[in-house]
Amino acid sequence: MAIFGGDLFERVEVGALLRSWVGATGAKPFECVGTREETALALQLCIASYRREERALPPLLAELEATVGAVCQLSDEAARAVLGGWADGHFLPPRHEALLRAAHSRVAIP
Repeated sequence: MAIFGGDLFERVEVGALLRSWVGATGAKPFECVGTREETALALQLCIASYRREERALPPLLAELEATVGAVCQLSDEAARAVLGGWADGHFLPPRHEALLRAAHSRVAIP
């Protein structure tokens, strides 16, 4: 919140950008922010977290809930594949790649 000056999910104007990132507008998302599936999964996990904690969805998540579900329905298996994936096509220095791979291997995938 310190980086963006508040909760992005409270800012409805961010919705158009997120809709494009999940492919709802036909625009290809920037690769640096993740694939459509990664973005949809991140939003679905945020929505699930709010529901699990019995908190009301912020306006942006409430607006995007149906859009994300319509664009990309990820099964548990698909979610694990997205969260567990690692691509070799990158420009990471070897020492950074080693650190990330080590951290990645310790992450519990739901």
